[in-house]
Amino acid sequence: MKRILQTLKETDYLQGRYLNENRVADVNLLKNGEIFKNQLLNHWKGLVSNNNQCDIREIKASTTGNGRLAFMQSKNFKKNYQKLLDSTNFRLGSIIQKSILTEPAIEENECLFQQKCSHTVQLISDKYLPAFQGLENFYSIQRERKIWWMRFSADPSRYLVEPYDMSKELEDGHFSKDSQSVTIKSNLFDNTVDMETITLVRLNGFMQKESSTAIALIRSVIDMGLTTCALLFDAGSYNDRPILRLNKKLAPYQCGIATLCTDVRSGDIDDLCLHLKYVLKGAGLRLHEQPLHAKSNNEIELLLTKSDCLGIPYTIIVENDSLKTGLLKLRNRDTSLAETIHISDLPLYLIKICK
Repeated sequence: MKRILQTLKETDYLQGRYLNENRVADVNLLKNGEIFKNQLLNHWKGLVSNNNQCDIREIKASTTGNGRLAFMQSKNFKKNYQKLLDSTNFRLGSIIQKSILTEPAIEENECLFQQKCSHTVQLISDKYLPAFQGLENFYSIQRERKIWWMRFSADPSRYLVEPYDMSKELEDGHFSKDSQSVTIKSNLFDNTVDMETITLVRLNGFMQKESSTAIALIRSVIDMGLTTCALLFDAGSYNDRPILRLNKKLAPYQCGIATLCTDVRSGDIDDLCLHLKYVLKGAGLRLHEQPLHAKSNNEIELLLTKSDCLGIPYTIIVENDSLKTGLLKLRNRDTSLAETIHISDLPLYLIKICK
């Protein structure tokens, strides 16, 4: 964990203070870490991008207490829920997304990553359904969300779904006794990180008229700070060689450019690199702007190691012969193997494997 923390700091992802028992305090995201977090946020937003009821907004809130059902006692939730009930456009089956700036809900001494800031961003998805469809959708969403996290992880086997004990919350009688909740967890360094919580609660009689259709709510909550840290440390949890196996859809840079130039005509190589940058950025790929220049095989190996530590999935290697033949080498970060590809085929090929 110390090694990964050092790599993440050197590559401008995050910094923190290592504690005993594999814990990191004062975690703070740096430039590349913020880009990575924003990519994760964009994919979360895209989950319901085609849903007309999608409502993504940022609001500030204070914690409403401990427990998975505490949000139902907040004035904001009651106010927004009443608006939904009164809205003529609202329909069951819709998903409402919102981003909330709030105080951390987890005690520092219980968490693998202790964030430096006093607030955190929570991503919340609320799905409203007829009560009789609630349980079926609750199980379905659990599977979907676990698979979603597995796809973004370098090690999909580290994820599990764990039931959450709600007995204390249900004792007060304010909530339906058949409410349920689970936590999607990631196993890291003999510890676990809560990636997402999913809660099912039936809103029978909660601010509804007796004649109204019984409604169930499935709420998903993601702590952006914790999950970003977990995915970054997951990407570095390998000992074979220095590398960050970031998911290519989330990596701040999807491709980079390196040159191996032993010829004096370096100006022509530079012009070719500029052309590649223009073409790749025009294709919508996230490109590491600064080309890496080497004059020997030993130098190029060192530069490629630097690229691997940045988490760049693919590096384009330009050589002297590329000026004549138009052939480039495309190196894969995870396998360290390179394939030959013509410059005219490069953008479409990269889009196909990165998107």
